[in-house]
Amino acid sequence: MFDPTIYENIKVAMENRIYDLDNLTGEIVVTGRKDLLDQAVMSKQFTLRFVRKGYPEIAAEICLEANLTDLAAEILEWEKAEPGCLFTLRFYMHVEQNERQCSRIEAVLNEIWEPELRPRQKLSYIYNQYKGQYLNEIELGFESKINEEHIGEIPRLLEHIVLTLERLREV
Repeated sequence: MFDPTIYENIKVAMENRIYDLDNLTGEIVVTGRKDLLDQAVMSKQFTLRFVRKGYPEIAAEICLEANLTDLAAEILEWEKAEPGCLFTLRFYMHVEQNERQCSRIEAVLNEIWEPELRPRQKLSYIYNQYKGQYLNEIELGFESKINEEHIGEIPRLLEHIVLTLERLREV
């Protein structure tokens, strides 16, 4: 009988909670979903992108990844292995005043998340289409892997994401 992996269990739990916020409470609107299997390296990646309802200018994206080593360690029950998934959180928004706004964005993220790793902000624009704004891809990475013990934290995680979407509107 098929026994779902840590990755599948966390993916389903996150997906269900996010779609509840979309369909039941109407707090957010899901704008994108990817569920990928990379057969070249046997890894899985799930991303779900959403915005706060009525405010499409700032998007949040959750990304869950499991590599071959983690999947094999779990399925084959390797001793001393600690399988899990990588979790990454991204926000996308446009900025005009790079230094000032990016500094404020970092302050908001540090206040809400107290991240293990410093938030990374990547600014870009399409050549010949610069209109005074840069797209800012803001990434929060986490050093430790997550596993099924973290499923109970998903509601709080999503509250933090929604709060971050609200606070980034003020930047």
